[in-house]
Amino acid sequence: MVSAMTDADHLTRVIVTGGGSGGHAMPALAAITRLLAEPAVEVEYIGSTTGIERAVARGAGVPFHAVRTGKLRRARRWYGVLSRRNAADVLEVVRGTVESFALLGRLRPSVVLATGGFVTVPVAWAACLRRIPVVIHEQTLRLGLANRLCAPAATGIVLSTPLSYDALRPRWRSKATVTGNPVRTGVLKGVRSRAVDRFALAPDLPTILVTGGALGAMGDAYAIASLVVSRSGAGTTNELAATGRPALLVPLVPTGGDEQCRIARSFAAAGAALVVQDDAFSGTRLVAETRQLLAAPDRLAAMGTAAASLAPGDAAGALADLVLRTARRTQAVHSPGDDERRTLSAPQSRCYGD
Repeated sequence: MVSAMTDADHLTRVIVTGGGSGGHAMPALAAITRLLAEPAVEVEYIGSTTGIERAVARGAGVPFHAVRTGKLRRARRWYGVLSRRNAADVLEVVRGTVESFALLGRLRPSVVLATGGFVTVPVAWAACLRRIPVVIHEQTLRLGLANRLCAPAATGIVLSTPLSYDALRPRWRSKATVTGNPVRTGVLKGVRSRAVDRFALAPDLPTILVTGGALGAMGDAYAIASLVVSRSGAGTTNELAATGRPALLVPLVPTGGDEQCRIARSFAAAGAALVVQDDAFSGTRLVAETRQLLAAPDRLAAMGTAAASLAPGDAAGALADLVLRTARRTQAVHSPGDDERRTLSAPQSRCYGD
């Protein structure tokens, strides 16, 4: 006998986790916006007690749950990680995993989307233990430490660029997909005329936008910018590509794997940016380079076109679609139905370092 399905059976509940910085929280916000645009989809956020993700969740109008988490402090020598603070944080991760396990049991999601940051580690492994599929998204060229710790528990690994395939461990490549790095809707909907009023700017003069933090910029600021001066982090450069803005990039070094230098070089090679190395940067150099660029509007226009060619397309939509496909395959297995439906196989995680 087939039992009747309730409205709850048709509801797809997605848990999003990630944070600690805007570099992890902003892609999560972009994905949440797209997920909530779909019918019968419910999203809840699990984050840390201290990160910015609580404000992100509140702004998106989704319920927020805090769990304990820790942070592994790296050192130049291997024994440098054997500190009291790291030992204490390992215990916090264990406690956070227990909290996440109980929380996921109560929320009963169909899938977990993890966008990086140490809060994802207890949530992803708790989901794995409950056999809830986990999709992790990496914004940078190489998997961050938290995502490397989550990768064995993940059903799918979503990358922002095909260049990241080579940096993946061979056993993880079969479950990797490239969607690009999601960009917040507000960044794409900037209006130049609104920026003039909002920032009290002279519309007939060129405008230089200085940015580069993990929170990115307001969309109106990009819309009016003649030139962007920025670090070359993955989130900011992704927004530069999405908005087609020419840039003067100053890579922050050192970062893991020379990340920002590699991104800056790729933008320079495409003709989308001028790169000034951090050790050669000064106020005098900045003024000279920006004056030279602003005096060549045709060059700025070509740089903007080149930047736009680097945009990955609808990355937020592609990521949301992948998450929902994963969730609905799981629902097809666990929902009441006929024998044929019960024979479907769901993408289950195996919690032993696959």
